Amino acid sequence: VFDFAIDIVTHTILWTLSGFPFAPVMIALEWGAGVSVLYLSVRQGDHWKNVLVQVPVKLMQYYFANRQRNVLATFAGVSHFGFRVGWYLGYGETWPTDIFVPGIILFEVVTAYMIWVAWRMRAAKQDAQT
Repeated sequence: VFDFAIDIVTHTILWTLSGFPFAPVMIALEWGAGVSVLYLSVRQGDHWKNVLVQVPVKLMQYYFANRQRNVLATFAGVSHFGFRVGWYLGYGETWPTDIFVPGIILFEVVTAYMIWVAWRMRAAKQDAQT
């Protein structure tokens, strides 16, 4: 939990400092994913990345394969950092930051998907109890 707290707080600080107009949306999305990851870890009894590898969407399986040690996840992670730093340095609407746009979109789509998976698992568990 400690590493989660450091990670999500660091993301929040970097988004805030970046000056990106949609930073509050990104912060809310990433906090939602963080809570979802904690839920998946507690409820599934397995590492959350292992749970997400088992989902039926091939892109997500590849993204989370080998605990995110692959080209796709690396590209998204580097873009996630580079995009915010680009905005912080004042390159927000120029080509140096534009090269990170596909990766940041991928990162945030995966982030939203993590929330959806957790909600879907939660709903399935509630349906099973009724």
